[in-house]
Amino acid sequence: MACQIHSPSPTAAAAAAAAACEVDIQAYINSVEEELIRSRGEILTKKLSEPNRKPMIRTLLGIDDKSEFDARLRTTRKETEYRRLEAFVRNNLRPALQREGRLERVPDMTNIIADALAQPPTSGAGAFRKLGTGPVFRGNTTRMVEEIAPEVLSAYGLATAELTEMDVLGLVICSRKFDVSSERIDAANRCLGAFISCSEEDYHSASSKTNNLDVDDMSCPKLNGKQCELGCTEYLESQLEANEKLIGNVYVNHKSALNRPKYQDVNVFRSGSGIMWTTIERDNACSEFDGVVYKRETFGGDGEQCTAIITEIWEAKVSISPSTLWDAVTKKCKSIRDLMEDEEAYLSHDGRQMPLRFGSGEKLVFGIYGQSVLSPENAIGQMISMAAAKALGDVDTVLDSLDRGYIEVGRDKALDDLEVLRSQLCSMEEMFHIRMATK
Repeated sequence: MACQIHSPSPTAAAAAAAAACEVDIQAYINSVEEELIRSRGEILTKKLSEPNRKPMIRTLLGIDDKSEFDARLRTTRKETEYRRLEAFVRNNLRPALQREGRLERVPDMTNIIADALAQPPTSGAGAFRKLGTGPVFRGNTTRMVEEIAPEVLSAYGLATAELTEMDVLGLVICSRKFDVSSERIDAANRCLGAFISCSEEDYHSASSKTNNLDVDDMSCPKLNGKQCELGCTEYLESQLEANEKLIGNVYVNHKSALNRPKYQDVNVFRSGSGIMWTTIERDNACSEFDGVVYKRETFGGDGEQCTAIITEIWEAKVSISPSTLWDAVTKKCKSIRDLMEDEEAYLSHDGRQMPLRFGSGEKLVFGIYGQSVLSPENAIGQMISMAAAKALGDVDTVLDSLDRGYIEVGRDKALDDLEVLRSQLCSMEEMFHIRMATK
């Protein structure tokens, strides 16, 4: 039997606001599950769209680790940018500057070029950033080329043309042609031009279907995130007790960054923000919480020293959905657990450096605030997208989907994912009071 996720009892002062905005997480998941069960057919389909391109190519190229694949893309981009500028400098710019009188206008250019060519290719275009330095051109390399060597200006334009994502993907595919079969290389190249975009109109028209679902949450337009954060702040303010303080944005940083100039003055951040400093390696964990409620507990004879007792941490989302719930339990809650285990963590806020404690005799509240809740009908599309993303980790599935133009996903896979989400939420409930609220 699935566990029940309860919201903590609101204070009397905030009871009306809480009752109007609180959402029953368990009931929401149940309604999505019921809608999935009612959907027609055991096999549901989803058209291929742009967000599927990179995962499919990664699978076809035999690169299982997403971080490794992304690193290859970054390295390939930088090395290609470097090689193009290197060829321009060696074959065009340097010979042009050797003509009579030209080097007199840029006397340091010989050394600047030598330094640039000595840099590793992974330096990217940045290795050549000093070409236009000096009191005359002040960093404007284009102007330098125009005035001193105009005959190579077109070559410079080609060397500095921006690489598109498609360009970089094509280069990575080419680099793997000796590592995987020609069939997979050909299929990866087909992926470069085999996808459609999901327009806002597509989203609203397709997301209500229960079969042949075309929704992909990642590619559809996003509403104003700042407005959502503001709504979260207003909601939390309506519930604050007299001895509680609210921080609208709290950044999470490792203490190794403490001496960086931008962190010397917390006022460089938005008004009312703060920083939680931790000694635990963050490992790509979240870097910000959208709302933090805490109480101060003074210690020491002068009463100036105090501990920050964190009672609530909130995440603001444009729309509450299975995807945002999954993100919360797999990323945000993990980051909070790490902070709770760090005895040296402290909060910088309001001109104070305060050691951190979590909870005040009760479980810490972790909340998710949304401008809206994705309807169960539309949430099915999201569940199918999530299941499809997992299915695209298999080479045969990728090849079949590329031939069809859509991905087939068993309804049972989406139901399994929903059960995993429910289980994760129940597990988190052992440590946190999990709440969900909407406008």
